[in-house]
Amino acid sequence: MASNVGMELDCKASSRLRTKDSNQPLSHPDSETHRSPELLQQKAVPISNMRSQATEGESSVEETVSIPPAQHQHAALPRHELLVYAGLIVFILVYMHWHLYQLSKERASDLELLDDGLSVFGKWKKDISHGQWTTFIDLMTTPSVTISYVAYILLGQLVALFAPQFRKAFMLVFSVLWICLGFGIQTLEVLLLHSFVVYVVSHSRKQMLVWIVVLLSIASVTVETFMNIQERYIAEAHGGTMCILISSLRLLCFGMEFCCNTTPEKPLTGYNIYDLLLFNFYLPVFPYGPIVGYDTFLVQINAEVKPLTWRELKVICKEFMRCITWAVITESITYFLYLGALTYHHKTVMTLGARDLSLLALYHLFFFQLTTFVPYSFSRVLALCDRIDVPQPPICILSIHFFRDMWRYFDRGLNIMFTKYIYIPLGGSKHGPLRQSFSVLMCFLFVAFWHGGGQMYFTWGLLNWIGVQVEAAALAFDNSFGPLQNLKKSMSPAMLRRFYAACAVPNYLFLAFSNLLSVIGPSRTRFFISAMMFKDWPWNFLCIIVAFYCCMQVVNELERRVGKKVLLSKDYF
Repeated sequence: MASNVGMELDCKASSRLRTKDSNQPLSHPDSETHRSPELLQQKAVPISNMRSQATEGESSVEETVSIPPAQHQHAALPRHELLVYAGLIVFILVYMHWHLYQLSKERASDLELLDDGLSVFGKWKKDISHGQWTTFIDLMTTPSVTISYVAYILLGQLVALFAPQFRKAFMLVFSVLWICLGFGIQTLEVLLLHSFVVYVVSHSRKQMLVWIVVLLSIASVTVETFMNIQERYIAEAHGGTMCILISSLRLLCFGMEFCCNTTPEKPLTGYNIYDLLLFNFYLPVFPYGPIVGYDTFLVQINAEVKPLTWRELKVICKEFMRCITWAVITESITYFLYLGALTYHHKTVMTLGARDLSLLALYHLFFFQLTTFVPYSFSRVLALCDRIDVPQPPICILSIHFFRDMWRYFDRGLNIMFTKYIYIPLGGSKHGPLRQSFSVLMCFLFVAFWHGGGQMYFTWGLLNWIGVQVEAAALAFDNSFGPLQNLKKSMSPAMLRRFYAACAVPNYLFLAFSNLLSVIGPSRTRFFISAMMFKDWPWNFLCIIVAFYCCMQVVNELERRVGKKVLLSKDYF
């Protein structure tokens, strides 16, 4: 579920794709996104400049969205009050780790989803219930895979330096061989078949036909009837399924751009089958990386090839060290905090108290963010070596308080894609609130279908849609309700900031609960929510409210001091 929640902003090209729509619930590019072939030949853009331009793009999005005024959200608070908030958050985080560690140690003998891990952790068992993370880390720590990535970077730099005309050919051949050896010839054949079908259908220049083919491609690994047929053919069922799902999104990007940017009379520069395969099989983001738009990819892959400068190498090394650090932390968590093993052991979880379940639920969300952050960071490092600036990894889950921010900044590339190809074509906010609401609903329904459909994902998508609608209604109410306006005028800026934070806490809780559904499933989520709210009533629930309120104030203070743009771009490293 690497994209369960989620949506990142792209780099230079994507920063130009902004809308003038001021009431959108999702950040989206402008409808005038068609690029001519003349734009494909550009000079190489330094990686550091790409980052700054991407940051500027994110800033422009913030300016177009109706949010509570900055002076309310970021008004200064007394120092001692902020110290209390920060102290409580630090205490909660430290206590949460210590308590879950003790709980894992005490219940380890009763748990089933534990297995032997790396010898460096001694006799500690590893929690193997996190399938996505276990699959990723097993793949990345396989010696042949590690060597292949090192070879890709080194050979790629040599080809770019001494034979730049063969650079794209090297990328494609290496990626195809890697997929063939890693996932099997059957998976490669299926991916090639889907790619050729989309390429042929794209020549009709009918976007609806492209959509039908892509939806059939997704259905082949999400609808049971088609799954049974295809899994008999694909040797590596799980890996092949992930490859096809990610490939379907890239094929959608290519097909839609082909329909928008080409005509029968117009040269197909950058839109031939060779370009499609290069984009679809591009190794750094295959299969666990973020989605980068085809228009963005095309501009950067055709830029003038130059050796990496020392400044760019410094940026790459910094990103790599950040990725390795969080990968080690994430892997260590599976040895010391048995989140999944505790949650999925029915007898054990039924004996836990409200406090235990509250801490466990919060850490599930935090761990899910880490299991998305590390693969995206790793893909970004590889892509930066090719001067391809893919979307940033997701921001910390604790800093996301609103549904609109969840869908902008968790998986930013996915957000750009859905908004550009679903939200805007269906009308967005240009045709009134009902049309806008329908456009948002279609985005969430597609996300649910892409994740496999079923009651759980459609319920999750519906809850997120409701959350976006509630936030939009709350903003409209805040701006139009007369008595509330009079009340706000009587408040000082600091008090108004407290008022907004207090009003946002229920929404923050709803966001956490809805996303917990996609992490641990509906039945366990219902049990967790019921226990957190009604066990030890009202003290446990009050503690949760206070913790969420303090977290919001700490994040607001960080945004006030360093700016939201810096936090989103991760330039604080």
